[in-house]
Formats: sequence, C-alpha cells, structure tokens
Amino acid sequence: MRAVLDASAFFSALTLSGELYTTPHVVSELKDLRSKVRFDLLCESGLTVREPGREAQEKARGVAMRIGEGEALSETDLGILALALELGAEIVTDDYALQNAAHRMEIQVIPIQQKGARRITWKYRCTGCGKTYTGPGECPVCGAAIKRRIK
Repeated sequence: MRAVLDASAFFSALTLSGELYTTPHVVSELKDLRSKVRFDLLCESGLTVREPGREAQEKARGVAMRIGEGEALSETDLGILALALELGAEIVTDDYALQNAAHRMEIQVIPIQQKGARRITWKYRCTGCGKTYTGPGECPVCGAAIKRRIK
C-alpha cells in the first residue's frame, strides 16, 4: 500500500504499513505527545515527510475550487491531496471534506474510525432565517451567516 497520512492517522491506533508519506504541514499539526510518538515510530518504519510539487499543488487547488471545497480545505488538506496525486497514493483520513475532494479527484480513501464519505453534496443555509443559498456568506434577508451543511 502507498498512502498519504492526514493528521488523524497519527491520533489513531490504526495499523499502517507499506510506503507511507505525509507533508510538513501535517507534522506541524501534531501537538500532543501521543501523536508525536506515533509519528516518530512511523518515521523509524520508513514514513517519508515530503512536500508535493508545484504542479500537483496547483491541480489540487483548482479541483477543490471547481467542486466547491475551496473554503473547506486547509492548506494542509490541499497538500495531502497534491501529494496523493503526485504519488498515485491513497489518503488515510477521517476528514469528510478531504474525503469528498479525494473521491472527486479519483483518489482512493482509507477512513480511520468514521464511515467513509461518498460524494458528499453540500447545501448552504442561513443560520438565522433558514433560506438556502448556493454558497457561503451573509444572508441578504436577515444578515446572519450562511453556513455549509451536508445535503
């Protein structure tokens, strides 16, 4: 198995083997002792920390924007997508937005503890009046925030 690990992989007890990769952004998110120890153990087993190439990063960002995940995905998430694209690898994560983007980019996903997402469709709803919209922002009717929800 060739896989790119999201931070959630370091917070779990999932047994991982094969060619494992992660990004420097993911490593910077590991704050607690347990995840740092897991990171060190995986490094001893051959985990590679690697920054994705520019071309893969641009492709990941473009696809994320096109499918409406641009605001939901962090720089870390985009780096994971880009590295998986570049390596032809699977992604190990429990992040639904990341899973959704990966599925749309035809990247296989290995969920950790959650049931895997399958092509999530989002709707945007005003938190005040409940009116639905096509994107996030401020409701022109009542002024409340428009937030994303799973459809």
